[in-house]
Amino acid sequence: MGTIAHAYSEERQHPVFPLNLPSTTCSMAISDIPPGQKSGKHRHAYEALVYVMEGEGWFQVEDQLYDLSAGDSLYIAPWNWHQVSAKANHKLRYIQATNLPLSTC
Repeated sequence: MGTIAHAYSEERQHPVFPLNLPSTTCSMAISDIPPGQKSGKHRHAYEALVYVMEGEGWFQVEDQLYDLSAGDSLYIAPWNWHQVSAKANHKLRYIQATNLPLSTC
């Protein structure tokens, strides 16, 4: 797994491990949410695709709440406010793919 991105993790309020990719158009990171914890509510200018690798939790995207568990996926559109939480007895681990590098061109 990649090295933790401290500033990004602090901003998101949970550990984030960026993956080192040779791509100029997409990025990926693995995120861990400890049992019963949640991320900060945030939004960004790029698209995000989420795939839950382990555990159970929920994602709130704008006013919609989605219960997700291992094997589920979710799309987050640009500028949508969102937040993620792990259920009380489950760590939530997910991988997120984005087109963030395109917004820096």
